Formats: sequence, C-alpha cells, structure tokens
Amino acid sequence: MKSLCGSLLFLAGIMSPYAGAYLVNGEMLLDDIEKRSAAAAGYVEGVTDTLNNSQFCIPAGTGTRQLKAVVKEYLVNNSALSAQPAAHSVSTALKASFPCGG
Repeated sequence: MKSLCGSLLFLAGIMSPYAGAYLVNGEMLLDDIEKRSAAAAGYVEGVTDTLNNSQFCIPAGTGTRQLKAVVKEYLVNNSALSAQPAAHSVSTALKASFPCGG
C-alpha cells in the first residue's frame, strides 16, 4: 500500500506541470470537422455524452451531423474560442444552441 501511495505521489509531482494542458483546442477541432474526420465526430459525441442533461439538453433524435454543424458554426463565428480547449468550445456551442429548460 505504501508503494502505491508513493507511486501516486510521484506521478502527481511529475504530472503537475501538465495539469492545465489539453491536447485538442478549438482550432484543431474545427479543422477536423471541416475535414469530416471521424475523430471530430467522436470528440463531439464524447463531450455530448458526458455533459448532456447537465450543461445542455440535446433533444432526442439529434444526430452527430447536426451536433458537428452547431459546433462548427459556433467556432467559425467565435474565433476567440480557437485557442481554448476543444471540450470547452463544444460545451459552449451546445449550451448556446440547446439550453436546458428552454
């Protein structure tokens, strides 16, 4: 048990410089959406599955193609999001288009 705790503390120490890092930003996601990349579809679906009904409320029957179109339009019209983490961009776009209770 002590070695597990020690290993976790070691990993936390070496990973701390990367705590605020992210792998995909809005610009990269927009590029993937425009290339019709399967990765873009998976990314949007993953954020949607994770945050649906808490950050936004996607109506039943809404498909991935429509979600990607919403995200693409939002990123094109809000270029300031291009440097933000892609998950934030997706969440913000979907929240604007599919608010809960609205």
